[in-house]
Amino acid sequence: MAYRIAEHKDVKIPVMICQDGFITSHAVENIELNDNELVKNFVGELEPENSLLNPECPMALGPYSVTNYYFEAKRAQALAIKNAKQVTLDVAKEHSKLTGREYGLFEEYKTENADYIVVIIGSAAGTTKDAVDKLRKQGIKAGLLKIRLFHPFPAEEIAAALKKAKSCCRYGQDRIL
Repeated sequence: MAYRIAEHKDVKIPVMICQDGFITSHAVENIELNDNELVKNFVGELEPENSLLNPECPMALGPYSVTNYYFEAKRAQALAIKNAKQVTLDVAKEHSKLTGREYGLFEEYKTENADYIVVIIGSAAGTTKDAVDKLRKQGIKAGLLKIRLFHPFPAEEIAAALKKAKSCCRYGQDRIL
């Protein structure tokens, strides 16, 4: 999905995938791999808008921007980051049709009627799901919201997901009980 998001005509900025080191070094889980052909077809071939080797349209690309183009570049970057949110949702929907796996801006776990919601990112979400299940067995309506997209930060969407909760907390900052 990252290739499709980064190379989308409305984004065209690098995408960083952050994998929690704990998952790589300590977790033992079954994984489901997609067929190579399915992945190749989903990602597609890169078709650049402009060839860097076109003598009819010479251009230079790189990290340096002279002053008269700096703000133009920053404005384009800000627009690309803003567009990345909807592009992420669109690509995730297409990916879901192919694989059956749902990815969005964040993952919600038992939040539909939760009084208390923990907002978390990374591998601690798995342990927190277990804690939510234990709290539910005790009659406490707990839930979890795991952030997937960090930039642009989906503040409005998160606020909407948390609006019915009595309280929410960030992992490591507060206690819900």
